[in-house]
Order: sequence, then C-alpha cells, then structure tokens
Amino acid sequence: MSDRKHAEPEAIEEIAEAVRRAGDVTADAAAYAQEADPDLYMWGAVGLPLAYGYFEAVEHVHGILERLPGALAGLATRIDQAAKAIAASDEDSANEFNTLEDETGEGN
Repeated sequence: MSDRKHAEPEAIEEIAEAVRRAGDVTADAAAYAQEADPDLYMWGAVGLPLAYGYFEAVEHVHGILERLPGALAGLATRIDQAAKAIAASDEDSANEFNTLEDETGEGN
C-alpha cells in the first residue's frame, strides 16, 4: 500500500519565493566575492607561488556564483509552474466531482 501524498499549491509557491530570494542573496555574494579578492601584490614575494593557485580556484568559484542566481531563478519558475499545475489539477478534479454529483443527484 502506498502512502498518500498531499500538496498545497500555496506552500509550494512560498518555496518558490524562498528560492527566488536565495538567488538574490547569491547575486550579492557573487558581487562581494569579486570585490573581496586581494590584489596580486598583496601576497608578497613569499606568497606569490600560492597566489596563482588561489586565483585559479577563485575564478572557478566566481563562475559558479555568477551562474547560481540565474539557475535559482529558473528553479523558482519551475516550482511556480508545478504549483499552478497542482492547483489546476485540483480544480479539474473538483469540477469532475461536482459534475458527477449533479448527474447522480447525490452529495458526498
């Protein structure tokens, strides 16, 4: 026997909004990360060999942070679409039950 699942479109829409806000936060984090990188001369002569590895890794991280807001916005859109599809399905089911009730003359 399977467990019944229940989805509330309003709760799903709230999740979409939270994902959208997370995208805004990551956009801010990406901008901050770009500003926070130290200049190459700040490493000094002793740290210079380490600086090249650092900047290579950081460029990878910057690329991820820059793509993340768009990815989260896309995810939020898909979550919104799912919420709308669930609501429409619920409405269709309710209409079908109402039609059956009207045809049979029976309630519940």
